[in-house]
Amino acid sequence: MIKHRIYTTSFSSVYPHYVTKAEKTDFETFSEDAPQMNPSRELITGVSCGVRVEEIEEPSMRQIRCT
Repeated sequence: MIKHRIYTTSFSSVYPHYVTKAEKTDFETFSEDAPQMNPSRELITGVSCGVRVEEIEEPSMRQIRCT
């Protein structure tokens, strides 16, 4: 069986493209456009940037803090 080219592509060759894409994306867009967020993210607790995650009521903000 022949491996798909992506399996043999070095990460360093595509990393700059990921960085460029990330630089163009704000957190709100990233969260909304993510194909599938980890369903276990709802279990995240603790403090992110001084804010207790489980106490955040606004769904988009909570998702951003869990990203």
